Amino acid sequence: MKAVQSIESAREEHIGSHGIGARALDAALARHATTCFVAISKSGGTAETLMQTIAVLSALRDAGLQTRIPDIFLGITEPAIPRKANGLRDLLGKYHVPMLDHDPGVGGRYSAFTNVELLPAAMIGLDVAAVRAGAGLALGPVLTKKSAPQVPAAVGAALSVALAAEKGKSISVMMASIAQSTGRE
Repeated sequence: MKAVQSIESAREEHIGSHGIGARALDAALARHATTCFVAISKSGGTAETLMQTIAVLSALRDAGLQTRIPDIFLGITEPAIPRKANGLRDLLGKYHVPMLDHDPGVGGRYSAFTNVELLPAAMIGLDVAAVRAGAGLALGPVLTKKSAPQVPAAVGAALSVALAAEKGKSISVMMASIAQSTGRE
């Protein structure tokens, strides 16, 4: 699939879920004939997403590819709600771009295991089932109400607090989500 090839070659140039770097955007636009685009904004009003989407749409029109826009673009945002503005849905709707709904019950910062993050993960070849299975293993002890010593995340947190209190050692490990960041919504 050409979209996967484009993502494979562009991922080293910093493609994140709430924006792409200027260098990556320029590179993707230079390959507009073989690149596919996914615009994601939970609310549909994220300024950076709208600006970059408008820039890409303009470049595609300028390259004479306006008729291909519905085939090379995909949008992910909250479902359409009567009388509620959604800039991304409105913008892409003018070009008949297919849309996937972002679950409105899941906040943007917590969307790591939704289509928002798992679609790009699948496109770069990650095993989505394995990612979700790993998350299930981490969450399982919490959901089954295991005691804190039986929950690896709780043990890790307790060790971190104890090291800081007893030894003055601070250890913090932050894991980025699948597509780098889950946004600011």
